Amino acid sequence: RPEELADWAGVLEPAAVAPLGASLEVRGQAVEVVIEQVRRLVSRGAHAVVLIDSLDGVPGTVAARALASARNVGAGGSLTVIATAAEPRGGETTVISLDAILAGAGRFPALDLVESWTLRPELLVGDAAAEAILRARAEALE
Repeated sequence: RPEELADWAGVLEPAAVAPLGASLEVRGQAVEVVIEQVRRLVSRGAHAVVLIDSLDGVPGTVAARALASARNVGAGGSLTVIATAAEPRGGETTVISLDAILAGAGRFPALDLVESWTLRPELLVGDAAAEAILRARAEALE
């Protein structure tokens, strides 16, 4: 978001921004510009992370393309897409869902264990921790 650029100065280089009041198309174009720039960098061996504040503010096809662009290029670099959304959009490999009640009570991290998931948890935390997560989720569902 344009109003946050000063906070990120020196930490990262924003490739494109769109104001909150911009049309759906303008916000979608900003995301597409960034994804295209980063794809070129990744093909040359760079590693990049794209942050998108609210996939809800871009057309669904643009959101799907942005999520689908995340990849590890064999002979190149890698592209990670981190985006916020009110609801999962489809195409995610990891969803981190927050629990407003836990956050309100000051319990952090305020993760909703039932709604949060990843396709391959063992790659992130190891086999034992992945099994512990599955057990905790099963207990939360009971």
